[in-house]
Amino acid sequence: MPLYGSLGPTALIPGDRLAMFNGSETPGANTRSIAIARATGGGLNPAPMVFTIDFATAPTAVVQICAANQDVAADYQVLYTSTNTQHDYYSDQGIFEFYTVNLSTYSAGGMPTVIVQR
Repeated sequence: MPLYGSLGPTALIPGDRLAMFNGSETPGANTRSIAIARATGGGLNPAPMVFTIDFATAPTAVVQICAANQDVAADYQVLYTSTNTQHDYYSDQGIFEFYTVNLSTYSAGGMPTVIVQR
């Protein structure tokens, strides 16, 4: 997956699914995924953004789900932190327009697979 800032945001509509990290990559600590945008659609009750985080073995790693209303690196705030968890998930029904995933720290556990589904 390209890193944050290398492409414009990818828009997801309800039913879309995208790998933020795919498990075969080798990102180092403090690596941020591409940005995704909550595309229009979904009516009054838009579909949530659901993130699944999986490591092949028990990790020594911190994965952060971040969001902002403008795709500006300094505007992103951490919504959820997954620490040393092999299988985890986070669902956000918030009003944010943009999301990214940050592999904050990493030292063991195989590479993460992080999938977002809307």
